[in-house]
Amino acid sequence: MNLVFLFVILLLSHIALADPLEITIEYENCTEVWSCSEWSSCSGGTQTRTCTDLNNCNTTLYKPEISQSCTSGTPTGSDGPSGSGGSSTLGTSGSGGTKSGNKTITQPNTYAPPEPELKESDFLEMEMTSPEKAEAGEPISVVISMKSTKAVETTVEILREKQDVNLQVNEPKTLYFIVYTPEIEGNYNLVAVTPYATANKTILLTYKPLFLYVTPTGNQEYEIHIKNFDSTSTTELQIVKDGMQTVYLDLLKGKLDYKVNITFSNSGEYNVKAKSVSGFSVLDEDTRIFDVKGNQAINYGLLILIFVLIIILIGSILIFKELRR
Repeated sequence: MNLVFLFVILLLSHIALADPLEITIEYENCTEVWSCSEWSSCSGGTQTRTCTDLNNCNTTLYKPEISQSCTSGTPTGSDGPSGSGGSSTLGTSGSGGTKSGNKTITQPNTYAPPEPELKESDFLEMEMTSPEKAEAGEPISVVISMKSTKAVETTVEILREKQDVNLQVNEPKTLYFIVYTPEIEGNYNLVAVTPYATANKTILLTYKPLFLYVTPTGNQEYEIHIKNFDSTSTTELQIVKDGMQTVYLDLLKGKLDYKVNITFSNSGEYNVKAKSVSGFSVLDEDTRIFDVKGNQAINYGLLILIFVLIIILIGSILIFKELRR
């Protein structure tokens, strides 16, 4: 009996020390992204259109309607909210782990905050380092160097970003900011503000009609915010996962302020692209890239190895006790 048990223990030891067995489970994950033509003219009380899946998933779970009833006065095209000039949403049905939430479309207003008043301090020194020029509405890196002749706790604010800092006597501190420049053209005086002193630098901003902002709002949820100030163009929003799979596509016409909340259930690198297109010309294009961390996959090979090692340990203890009798 003991020899059989010992043989089993040795066999399990050989399995545990052998090369790890890789088990690959493949899941089919194809997101339907439907692109539809304009509705046809009303004929016999019916309008039709053609819709094509851009990802060729060979499924039709989220295929839009390709026919609808109509009257002779029904316009072609797609209806959009007031002021948007028409909207066509493609592939936003929540497949592929991407789910869209609240969406609003309004008229855009320019983000141009007033310049704070400059001030100096007899104990606090501040210096700003930033680019000499940048595009309006784009993120830039700003560095603030600080030094104080007395201990002080304060807050540094640049545009909408804030950081707290604790300064000891004559201790240099460096703060790093990423801020979005205002949506204006020309020279802009960028100012870092504290209750005691300011630091500033003039930046030349070049204007463009399209602005894209991507803001995390919760667990794997992001707000996508687009402003397009060109009333003659079409705005295209496309989100691509891992450089290959289109998981969201939206087309809107005219001047607009567009916001949509999107939840990304699957981990990966997401590329958010916004375009302002007029005819065959791209007037402006913005891109934001971010990573989404999903739930960690269970390493079943490691669990099996741990289980085998526990069995070996228990078996060794039993054998040791048997030999001591």
